[in-house]
Amino acid sequence: MNRKRNYLLAIGGLLVSLGVFSVYAGGQNGRISGYVVYGEVRDKPLDNLEVTITSAVGGKRITATTNRNGYYVAKDLTPGKYVVSIDQPKYNPAEASVRVRGGDNTKQNFSLLNRAQAGDSNYRVTLTWCDRDSRAVRDVDTYLSIPGVGDPLYFGRRGVNFHGTHLDVDDIDWRGPETTTIHDLRNGTYIFYVNNYSDRGKPRALGNSEVKVQVYRGADQLHVFRVPPGRGITYEVFRIVDGKIVPVERYNDRLPVS
Repeated sequence: MNRKRNYLLAIGGLLVSLGVFSVYAGGQNGRISGYVVYGEVRDKPLDNLEVTITSAVGGKRITATTNRNGYYVAKDLTPGKYVVSIDQPKYNPAEASVRVRGGDNTKQNFSLLNRAQAGDSNYRVTLTWCDRDSRAVRDVDTYLSIPGVGDPLYFGRRGVNFHGTHLDVDDIDWRGPETTTIHDLRNGTYIFYVNNYSDRGKPRALGNSEVKVQVYRGADQLHVFRVPPGRGITYEVFRIVDGKIVPVERYNDRLPVS
């Protein structure tokens, strides 16, 4: 009898490992949550926006609505891959692919920009990062090196037209967004990078901060970059070389910061 019981247990374990039965860690589903904010004004949440969550397997869709703080949550999700998207008439559409794990909360924040008008060809770059986390960076800063200009655009020059560029705000207390706009594109090489300002004694903190950089030109989203785990306080994200975006994606602590 014990042999038969052991045999059945072994077969059951094999079927579970092969995915014949849907059994997840702790028997738990997961959830996706985050904040949706306006990318052109600091700390302005967007309420009453519909967020769509689509399963990568089967295409099943559910929706969640942001509250007065811009927060949304989708609960009781079967572990797996999902696409989280927002498509509203007033704002540029946004989308992200995420993975839900049993018992976990998957965070996905969005920073939305106004839907571009016809003929708008400005580059706009938004920076966001995580909520409070002891392993992460409280204050992540944006830098943009400009062709022919000795010093970069950074928080000390926010709110003004700096050689055809503009940085809206300096968010010093988690999340962002910070938005950089290039109004007057020059020939030559621009360098966009981000820096760990507040926690420089933690060289791995930047890579733990869920840093996301989204690049738009007019109404089109061109790239989404994420800072990966690694060692360094400054991460070079991309360059614009004679009007063409060139991904770089490397830690580079030799870049000038304040």
